Amino acid sequence: MCQYRKQKTCSITNTVCPWAYWCGAVRNYKDRDSCNTYCKILKEEREKEKPKGFHEVKFERHGFLYVDFDGLVIKVKNPFENIPKFVKIKKEKTSYKVIK
Repeated sequence: MCQYRKQKTCSITNTVCPWAYWCGAVRNYKDRDSCNTYCKILKEEREKEKPKGFHEVKFERHGFLYVDFDGLVIKVKNPFENIPKFVKIKKEKTSYKVIK
């Protein structure tokens, strides 16, 4: 859920959020799946919080991390016990590796 949205209004721009929709099942507004990808405000906030030299982890599935690596989403083995928000990636000859 977007932390900047109050009901259907963005608290930063004070306009109706185009990435929110009314869900009758929960009787409240919800974020669209494309919100994390296309919302410029969320994208700017993620860039501010990302440490230099690190790449953002999109999600984890079956022991693999899916990492945004220069505009490409790559799949790498997760060497950590938890799911980190950002990781350092090392490019090898034919694959990628997470640096601990």
